[in-house]
Amino acid sequence: MKKAIIIGIAFMLFMPSLTYSENTNHLSSFISENNGNNGKTLHVGGDGPNNYTSIQSAINNAKDGDTVFVYDDSSPYYENIVIDKSINLIGENKDTTVIEGKNDNVIHIKANDADITGFTIQGNGSTYAVIYLDHSNNTNIHSPIIQLAKKGIHLFHSNNVTLSNNIIYKCSYGIYNLFSNSTIIRENILKDNDHGVEISHSKDVQIENNNISKNNYAIFLDNALNISIKRNLIKSNNVHAIYLFSSKHSVITGNC
Repeated sequence: MKKAIIIGIAFMLFMPSLTYSENTNHLSSFISENNGNNGKTLHVGGDGPNNYTSIQSAINNAKDGDTVFVYDDSSPYYENIVIDKSINLIGENKDTTVIEGKNDNVIHIKANDADITGFTIQGNGSTYAVIYLDHSNNTNIHSPIIQLAKKGIHLFHSNNVTLSNNIIYKCSYGIYNLFSNSTIIRENILKDNDHGVEISHSKDVQIENNNISKNNYAIFLDNALNISIKRNLIKSNNVHAIYLFSSKHSVITGNC
């Protein structure tokens, strides 16, 4: 019989070391460390003579390995975007480069090896997902501010994904990891969501060094296996800090 195990989090002797880097200080290193360093750069917005006026038009003309760089002076960009190539999508400044979508998914990623950094990305409250990874492996989502959707970041059959330094709030699910293995969730801020992080029917997920506060459920595990929950700051969540349902072989340590 399936059993639900409710685990409260006790205060430890030390606080987790959380770092949230600014996008503007890490753009060059992000590009050089990921798959776009050998491709060309396409520019969106700004006043360059060959710049694109929409993000989707630049993506349509990009090739695997390219970078699409989006200037903030033409923000906000009212678009629903589909990424079907292995590209880097880079915003000039995460606080001022805004993408606002309507219903469905604001950014729908269908390709492997896609990387996103440096935006505020938001729905309209009824949006399904701000970022939806659909069979997208080896993808990195780094430093966006994400808000106002049913799901902030939704992984579906997407493996080896890294989610780092994101700020996600005012969503039903901050991060929803479904049928997706070997996910790394680190150094994110998740607040004012119903579920901060939910891991469902997935295995080998690392949830480490995050600030998960003021949600209803901080972390919810549903049929999850081999989940590592370490050094997170988990406080002021309304219902449960960590809730395990039919989940086995998880390591939970150093949280406070």
